[in-house]
Amino acid sequence: MRTSVGAIAELNPRPDRTGISPDTVVSFVPMKAVEVLSGRMDPSETRLAADVMKGFTSFQEGDVLAAKITPCMENGKVAIARGLKNGIGFGSTEFHVIRALADISREYVLFYLLQERIRREARLNMTGAVGQLRVPAAFLDALDLPLPPAPEQRRIVAMIEELFSKLDAGVEELEKAKAQLKRYRQSVLKAAFSGELTGDWRKKRLATSKEPPETAQELLERIREERKRLATSEGRKWKEPPTLDTSELPELPEGWAWARMDAVNHRIQDGTHFSPTEQFDSPGDDRYPYVTSKNIRDWGMELDDITYVSEGTHRPIYDRCNPELGDVLLVKDGVNTGTVTTNTLDGEFSLLSSVALLKPIRHGLNPDYLRYYLASPIGQRMIAGRMSGVSPV
Repeated sequence: MRTSVGAIAELNPRPDRTGISPDTVVSFVPMKAVEVLSGRMDPSETRLAADVMKGFTSFQEGDVLAAKITPCMENGKVAIARGLKNGIGFGSTEFHVIRALADISREYVLFYLLQERIRREARLNMTGAVGQLRVPAAFLDALDLPLPPAPEQRRIVAMIEELFSKLDAGVEELEKAKAQLKRYRQSVLKAAFSGELTGDWRKKRLATSKEPPETAQELLERIREERKRLATSEGRKWKEPPTLDTSELPELPEGWAWARMDAVNHRIQDGTHFSPTEQFDSPGDDRYPYVTSKNIRDWGMELDDITYVSEGTHRPIYDRCNPELGDVLLVKDGVNTGTVTTNTLDGEFSLLSSVALLKPIRHGLNPDYLRYYLASPIGQRMIAGRMSGVSPV
């Protein structure tokens, strides 16, 4: 049969403080103590009843607590009050308290309220001012509820908990696998830039090549000439990079060489040093993508939540950086420092100062090679030092 939540539960019951002395220790549950979508809460914080009996929501062991304010409600902050000190709890005034009646399973009510459909419907029925929207008690009172017999309620809850337990175990295994994958990737990158990964390939190439292959020193000379040509064509003064001290750097395979970043890149440039006030959520004829560290990920560029800036903000940044497809983008400060990818945005865009743009000399340095080097263990150590680090070529 179908019924309503208000017909099978008492909503926000009047507090019964009979027998609660002021010095009784009770659980105190702030909103942050309720987990998102798990149905669990942390009842470990305690206070004296005298300190919380006024101005807070009261509840008891087994009650269902449902956040009523945005965005906590939309996020799924619903839990069963379990493990309360002396069976008594007080907490945030932003909770609705749902006390199941008779033989109604509180877990059944919990899982019903956790559904995305119910949370979406509750959002549509919120009242109040923007930023302080709340689900009224009347919504829960009238909320339709499909009600099976008590034994089937318990069976449904048991099956949900069993499947959720398997999902939790799967998530745990997935996290372990992700950690192992990260370590494996780093070991591959370490082998790549020490020469170990292509050791057999080099031996076969030397054995079958009719002419000696180009050495890294010869390659660096070609790159130098190209950098000099580009500087001249742009009207910039040519500047020879400082001599590199390799005495403390790891030994490289025969034919390889260490090189400074500024010796193999045409340009190393960051974006604007201020955050524009006029940012937009959608593009326009005079709006350009604005790339920040949040858009740089190890697997590529995250463009779903990219913002846009006006022509006036964009133009001087673009003219200074001139980003192109395949350029390397590196987060150089903040919590994501060291995250690196290649540019996949085909068109003009601006950069925040936390993102550095590297333009490798493509006749001699493969952009993806540079990206993988910067993501490798030795590259990450160089980034932790300074941007004018070095690279094996």
